[in-house]
Amino acid sequence: MMERTFDTELAELNELILKMGNMAERAIFDSVGALKGKDKVLSEKVILDDREIDRLENEIDDKCITLLATRQPMANDLRFITTAMKVTTDLERIGDLAVDIAQKNLEIISSPLLKPLIDTPKLADIAQKMIRMSLDSFIKRDSEGLSTINDLEKEADRLRDLITDELMDIMSRDPGAVTRAVPLMLVARHLERICDHAMNIAEDVVYMVDAKVEKHMHQKIKVLFVCVHNSARSQMAEAFTNLFGKGEIIAESAGLEPGKLNPFVVEVMKEKGIDISNNITKSVFDFYRSGKKYNYVVTVCDGASGEKCPIFPGVNERLHWSFEDPSSFKGSREEILERTRQVRDKIEEKVSEWTKGLI
Repeated sequence: MMERTFDTELAELNELILKMGNMAERAIFDSVGALKGKDKVLSEKVILDDREIDRLENEIDDKCITLLATRQPMANDLRFITTAMKVTTDLERIGDLAVDIAQKNLEIISSPLLKPLIDTPKLADIAQKMIRMSLDSFIKRDSEGLSTINDLEKEADRLRDLITDELMDIMSRDPGAVTRAVPLMLVARHLERICDHAMNIAEDVVYMVDAKVEKHMHQKIKVLFVCVHNSARSQMAEAFTNLFGKGEIIAESAGLEPGKLNPFVVEVMKEKGIDISNNITKSVFDFYRSGKKYNYVVTVCDGASGEKCPIFPGVNERLHWSFEDPSSFKGSREEILERTRQVRDKIEEKVSEWTKGLI
C-alpha cells in the first residue's frame, strides 16, 4: 500500500478541523434557537452532540502529535500543525459554552421569557460569523480575511453590555424577575466569551500565516468607577474614560447605594458635549454578583465609603481617587453649577492623564 503523502495528511487535518468548527458553529445556532423556541429537545441535542466535538478534539490532537513526531515539519507546516492544536482547544471551549447556554435554556424553559429576544440572536450571529471568518482564514492560510474581526468583537461587547444593562434594569424594578433574568445575562456572557475564543483563533492564524504574534494585542482594558450613589462622580469618570479611551478602554460605573442621576451633573457634562441624561444608576453589588471582571476598579468617593466596595476577582489594580460629592453642594443654582463644574474639570484632568498611560 502506498504511503500517504504529507500533503494528504495535512488536507485530512484541515477537513477534521473544518468539521469540528462547523459543529461548534451549529451548536451556537441550535442553543440560541432552542432558547427562542423554548425547545427542550433541541437543548438536549446540543448537550449530547458536544461529545462528538470532544472526540474530534482528541482525534485532531493525536493526528497533530503523530505528524510532529513522524514528519518533523519545518517553518510554515510546523506553525500550521501547532496552530491546529490551539484552534481545537478554542473550538472545544466554544462547544462547552454552547452547552452552558443549552443548560440555561432548560432552567427557564417552563417560564415565559422576560422580553422578546432581539439582541441575543444578534450576538449569536456575530459569534458564528467570527468563527466562520477565523476558520476560513485558517483553512486558506490567509490572514487578509480577518480585517474586520476586531470591529465584530467590539460590537459583541456592546451587545453583551446592552443586554446586561436591560436585564439589570428589569431586576431593579421587579426583584421577582431575578430567576429568569440571571440565566439570560449568563447566556449573553457565554456568547461574548465565544467571540473571545473566535478572536483567539484569529490571532493564532495571524501568527501561523505571518509569523507575527497578535495574541493579547487587542484586548480592551475594562474599568469600573464606583461612588456612593452612582449619580455624579462615577458617571462623569465613566463618560470621560470612554471618550479618552478611544475604544481601547471600556468604562462602566456603579454605586454602593444607587440613587438618582444628578441633574446638575447632566447639565455640566452637556457643556462638554457629553450627554448622560439617559444613563441609569446601578448597584456595584449587582455587577459583583453577575461575575463581571475588570482590569481596574476605581473608587471616586471618600476613603471610608470606598472600603465598602466588594473585591472583584481578577482585578489588576484597585485605585482610589477622592473628589467632592456634588450632591452635598448647597447654595444658589449658579453656585452649585460652578462647584460641579470644578469637580467635573478635576475628573476630566485626572482621567485624561491616566488614560494616556494606558493606551
